[in-house]
Amino acid sequence: MSVKFRLGIMMFLQYAIWGAWAPILTDYLQNTLHFSGLQYGFIMSILPIAMIVAPLIGGQLADRWFASEKVIACLQIIGGVILLLGAAVQSYAAMVWIMLVYSLVFAPTLALTNSIAFMNLKNSEKDFGKIRVWGTIGWIAAGWTLVGWRSLAKTVPAFAVRGDLLFLAGIFSIIMGLQSFTLPPLLPRKKGPTPGPSLELSRC
Repeated sequence: MSVKFRLGIMMFLQYAIWGAWAPILTDYLQNTLHFSGLQYGFIMSILPIAMIVAPLIGGQLADRWFASEKVIACLQIIGGVILLLGAAVQSYAAMVWIMLVYSLVFAPTLALTNSIAFMNLKNSEKDFGKIRVWGTIGWIAAGWTLVGWRSLAKTVPAFAVRGDLLFLAGIFSIIMGLQSFTLPPLLPRKKGPTPGPSLELSRC
């Protein structure tokens, strides 16, 4: 598979995961789990806060110790398992912990996927938009998949799953984790020599 094709799949899955749960999580928390406005408001604020903190941690892992695509793979597989567990959660306290841990795992992947795309495109200014648009398509496709799933569940009750939005996002996340092992490598940066008198002398 070409690099652009693999990067397009990566973007599609990255935003399909997010699009499966983010637009309707409030409705699920309010009308299915019957959380109060303060409770679901706090849960919805967790991911934005994690996006401030987690990319710093994920960036350090990818920059110094592990290849970025392997970091994404591990984080997405872990995140997928967390989401599958979260689909069965009904208590407020448990949901807060599920979303907190998941957000800390998911947030770094947003920056890392962009880094992999930029570093593996010959003309990133020209080609990145063509790759990134697959993320928007993935977001939309996730919504239509959930609508289709719920329509099928009305006629075939065996397909009905409580927390189906989190369950679907978990499936997408595990698929992306496996797909990430096929991404072009982006190796961690190694520290260069520390400038000193000998290095400065060699430059003269």
